[in-house]
Amino acid sequence: MSVNLAPDSNSRTSITSAIHRKQGENCILMGILNITPDSFFSDSRINHVESAVERASYMLQNGATWIDIGGESTRPGADNVSIKEEISRVIPVIKKIRLAHPNCLISVDTRRYEVAELAIENGANMINDI
Repeated sequence: MSVNLAPDSNSRTSITSAIHRKQGENCILMGILNITPDSFFSDSRINHVESAVERASYMLQNGATWIDIGGESTRPGADNVSIKEEISRVIPVIKKIRLAHPNCLISVDTRRYEVAELAIENGANMINDI
């Protein structure tokens, strides 16, 4: 990978402080949005952008620091998803959550460089490389 996807120095400080908690601080919660029809946990499956934003809002209101968005199930036996399909699932969700919650921290759960790059360009703060 020749492109540096690291966040700028201002974002890096916010992200680092959100990841590393000090003794006596509350736990850091990450809400999970599986934008897949076949996620291992059926209650986490989201199939519409609006539903994803509603669920993310609920998670943030209830203490989540991060929202992690995945567009490909990694459960055993799951169908492969094309890069194009994964992008079409996660990028609109990232954009809408970023608009609704400009200060929330968003990670994208992917194994693909193309998805990671577009996620960062569209508002994700971190890549959760499965």
